Amino acid sequence: MSEYNIFLVTLYYEDDQSLVECVIKAHYSIIDYEEIYHWGEKENRDKIHALLPMHVRSVGPIVAVKPIFECVVLEGKEEE
Repeated sequence: MSEYNIFLVTLYYEDDQSLVECVIKAHYSIIDYEEIYHWGEKENRDKIHALLPMHVRSVGPIVAVKPIFECVVLEGKEEE
């Protein structure tokens, strides 16, 4: 089992009236699964909101949070 919680946060972008999605990967000591699962509770929602990058945090309120089982990062070869 991973030491990290990975989850998708969806926010309502008020200026554009659209949705913005951001994936967060945080060590379980920073936020645990129960806080993610119960994201609708104000205390948990505020904690998740504080983890977002400032430019994402400022777009609007959180409308959904979804745990992600695993994240795979693939890196390409740098061109010479």
